[in-house]
Amino acid sequence: MSDDFNFSERRSERLIKEVREAGENRIRQQKLGERALALAQAIRKEFLPPLQAEPDGTSIKVQDGKGNILFIGVLDEDKYSLQVSDIMVQHKVPKNEMMDLVDLWVETATLPPPQNQQTV
Repeated sequence: MSDDFNFSERRSERLIKEVREAGENRIRQQKLGERALALAQAIRKEFLPPLQAEPDGTSIKVQDGKGNILFIGVLDEDKYSLQVSDIMVQHKVPKNEMMDLVDLWVETATLPPPQNQQTV
């Protein structure tokens, strides 16, 4: 039995695989970026200023007029990650849940502060 150790052939196979994977990753990142841009545009269209939605690659930074920030990451398989600025917990949710959570976040972020009312 003869062992055939062809390092140059193996190196070529590895390089071809790396180039293919890099190309697939670029396409994947581009598609995620396009989804992030579309989501940011939809948020800007749905919610009036002072709410701001700025895409950044594959994520969106949503900020209200009070400085509250919601980060939305666009993931594979129609999933999204959500993180509120002052809470380090990150939630991964499907599209419908993400939309509901953005609605709720905007609703609570835009509520007027509670007023101290005293009854006499």
